[in-house]
Amino acid sequence: MDEKFCIKGDFMEQMTAAIDGRIAVFHFSGENNYISDKLFDMLGFDAEQRERYARNTGEFISFLESKSVESNHGNSEASHLIGIVDTDEKYIIIHLFKGDGECFGFVIDKTSQVRKNTAIFEEFQRLRRNSQTDGLTGLLNRAGFEETVRRSLELQPGKGVLCIFDMDNFKLVNDTLGHPTGDKVLKKFAEMLNENFAKSAFTGRIGGDEFVVFIYDEMTHEELSDCLAKFGERVKTDFAEEYPDKHLSTSIGAVTVSTGINDYAALYKSADLALYKTKQSGKGSYNVV
Repeated sequence: MDEKFCIKGDFMEQMTAAIDGRIAVFHFSGENNYISDKLFDMLGFDAEQRERYARNTGEFISFLESKSVESNHGNSEASHLIGIVDTDEKYIIIHLFKGDGECFGFVIDKTSQVRKNTAIFEEFQRLRRNSQTDGLTGLLNRAGFEETVRRSLELQPGKGVLCIFDMDNFKLVNDTLGHPTGDKVLKKFAEMLNENFAKSAFTGRIGGDEFVVFIYDEMTHEELSDCLAKFGERVKTDFAEEYPDKHLSTSIGAVTVSTGINDYAALYKSADLALYKTKQSGKGSYNVV
């Protein structure tokens, strides 16, 4: 390596260190080859790789090319390749320029930025989940349920069943046994919904003792009726064992999307009307429209 190139290399090292310690450069031009001391560290090379690539720059260039693709920002003087190396939990961006008789470029360690962005994204997702989840039962809350059903209706128009569940005589539990026991009952009811419907449905609690289920699988009217009837009987039986004098049951109103309604608000209105008819007929049963 000639003296001028050495001086140039030292200057490049100092310059990149001053700009950003996460940047390393390289320059290959005939016998004048320069590689930043930290570049191999950034790429996660072991001792054998360091020695091999330092000795054989052509092989090192081939390695960089294997990780890169042609950029749309090339010019007539040099082709520009950009690549990503994901190694040892590091995220390295490669910028490789190839011109007439020379090859040069730089790598940037983006690990801290990627981790920061990932942490921000995960926190956003956590906050989003919390904003759409009922704090007591873990089911979707009103906003989360509505958004989920709307998305399902967009992906599968004309398919699904919306069900509304009211717990009959629940107020009696709160009034006589207290709200902590009432919360326990609500949690148990939520668990029953998940056990019976979660494999093919979205479950939610939209307020007080009102729960909702959107079944996205295909179901005949007979299958739906059988499913709701069995669930209603389970609610009566399970709660009768623990609260025999409270007469807890559930009233259900359901509407199928196949009726031609493909809008959440309209579906909810129809299911709510079906629920009203159930309560009018004596509670503890279901009605499907």
